[in-house]
Amino acid sequence: MKSTLVKAGLAAVLLAGATAAATPAAAASGAAAALRPVNVDCGWVTCSIYFSRSLTKRMTTPYDAAASLSDLCSHVACKAFGAAATVLAFKAKEAAGKNQCLRVRYERFTYKVVGLYSDGSRHCHDS
Repeated sequence: MKSTLVKAGLAAVLLAGATAAATPAAAASGAAAALRPVNVDCGWVTCSIYFSRSLTKRMTTPYDAAASLSDLCSHVACKAFGAAATVLAFKAKEAAGKNQCLRVRYERFTYKVVGLYSDGSRHCHDS
């Protein structure tokens, strides 16, 4: 019985998420999301925050990284990363030198950082 309830609850969550993503407003915001200075992409266990090339270039010092996290990124994960501004600035400087974006990968529910990357994938854009 418990297993059936868990499966039913999981199915309801998945269906609710699919329904929310299928709304016209969500589809319209998809194009706008590509122009934002910060984009978030989540899987089952981890999420990645991609900072645009221009924002990455601005985050190359600890002070600028901390200011960017508090002023330009409204995502709750950015607030959690504030203490790591020095490390983020180091990686942002590397990414900016490669004309790429800073990517921070973190655990979805704990916001524990599991990786910093210089990223040139399709998620990286100018803004």
